[in-house]
Amino acid sequence: MDGSSAYLEQSVEDRLEQRHQEVISHIAQKNAEFFDTELGKLEEWADDLKAGLELEIKNLDKEIRLRKNESRTLIQLERS
Repeated sequence: MDGSSAYLEQSVEDRLEQRHQEVISHIAQKNAEFFDTELGKLEEWADDLKAGLELEIKNLDKEIRLRKNESRTLIQLERS
């Protein structure tokens, strides 16, 4: 192998390595974008779930207060 062939072979290998790194970088960027999108979806889902649970707790608190008042009323009626 003469000098120019070795130079060309090294040049091709360098270009292949450079392209390989470009592809890896592009894939990493796409993965990061995908991850950010999916993370946003999960955060929205968690916020919706939290709001639903908070509403359920609020409704349960109302129900508990109502039942306590009913219980007190029944006790007072029984004493009368």
